[in-house]
Amino acid sequence: MYFDTIIKGGRVFSSEGSFRADVGIRGDKVMDLGRTLKSSKPANIIDATGKFIFPGAVDTHVHFQMLQGGVRTADDFENGSKAAACGGVTTFIDFAQQVPGYSLSSALDHRIFEAEDRACIDFGFHMVITDWKQRTRSEIEKIVSRGVVSFKVFTAYKEEGLQIDDGVLHNLLDETAGCGGTVMLHAENGDLIESLTEEMKKEASYRDLGAYALARARPAVAEAEAVSRAIKWAQVTGGHLHLAHISTMDAVQEIARAKNNGCIVTAETCPHYLLMTEEHLLRKNGHLFATCPPLRTKKDSQRLWKGLKEGTIDILCTDHCTFTRRQKDKWKGEFTKLRYGLPGVETLVPITYTEAVGGKRMTISKWVSLVSTNPAKLAGLYPRKGAILPGSDADLIIFDPRAKARISVKRLQTNVDWYPFARFKLKGAIEMVFSRGELVAENGRYVGPEGRGRFLKRKPRGK
Repeated sequence: MYFDTIIKGGRVFSSEGSFRADVGIRGDKVMDLGRTLKSSKPANIIDATGKFIFPGAVDTHVHFQMLQGGVRTADDFENGSKAAACGGVTTFIDFAQQVPGYSLSSALDHRIFEAEDRACIDFGFHMVITDWKQRTRSEIEKIVSRGVVSFKVFTAYKEEGLQIDDGVLHNLLDETAGCGGTVMLHAENGDLIESLTEEMKKEASYRDLGAYALARARPAVAEAEAVSRAIKWAQVTGGHLHLAHISTMDAVQEIARAKNNGCIVTAETCPHYLLMTEEHLLRKNGHLFATCPPLRTKKDSQRLWKGLKEGTIDILCTDHCTFTRRQKDKWKGEFTKLRYGLPGVETLVPITYTEAVGGKRMTISKWVSLVSTNPAKLAGLYPRKGAILPGSDADLIIFDPRAKARISVKRLQTNVDWYPFARFKLKGAIEMVFSRGELVAENGRYVGPEGRGRFLKRKPRGK
């Protein structure tokens, strides 16, 4: 047997455990695993002695090249995907948002056009539904056949034209249940948020709260109530409900109960909810940390960690949404004009490894399941992605567990002049990242070709 590349002497990790092995790569696939692999033809030999080999991370929630209130995020598909690669993320899933009055297919075509020849790693899309009419409903199976198997909706953002009612959520869950699709939900009670916001604005001193007003206007109960309501419709329809960016302990409790009752529900959370609290919003520069749902309390963070460990929360992702300091500063003290979103795709792997494994919260294999294997499975990409197995795409991270580093804004590929995790101390460091057998990042620098990413057709549930 011959290989193009052999990674020798490392410890290979999966969601099931670890073993010492060489990894043989031919073309874009892992071809073999073994203790002493040899190639019948000259091969590129990489010495990984003393290093860990992880499957590339799969970030199922990013926002590259997105418009928010008429302002475009700072990371486009090219730079955002380079940042992802530098941080060990070898697959991302972004969003294609329907324009009201137009088809789902036209939105998907447009986003694929924007990403093709620009994205530097493999990618897919969730479809955002904004106009639930008969034509939209009739397109669901067609979109699934095109490899987009998840449909995002919101129970908030009425002014932006995104908020749906219970009837639409019920019908969408029912429709997707029949074709193996997934309903991805931003779960906050938009009517409650709107009411609280209007009441706060009547207070003469509400501006004194600064960015912390965001936490007051979008309380934990707004998320927990919306999660509970959505779970009810998932139970009734038998549809698969995936809950985006869960941030509260009460929501985790609702999800745990639903899973125990056999409901098909999965959930994600993000590093900022695990490592930051609403106290960040009270800082002088608190507006930089504005995101939705907002940052919560330390007790919420602790319950999220427990939820990850016990399996109530299935995956870690970032909700990566980059704005520069100048873009964030334009709120001018009015919390309803805050730019929502935090960057994170470039540091998903090193930060969560540091806190999950280095912090002795879970095993390495459990962590691998959260950042790679489970996201690939939920996305309909496993075992092509999220695994180091013969026949899998050769998406690999070579990781030095003994290295130590700090996050430096100046060294990041992400297009920011600030960073929520700046100066964060890391345990371990990513040395090399391979995407489909090609070295794309080395020591935090992108070294691969431009625009090499491919659109991924994802498999429906049960297929």
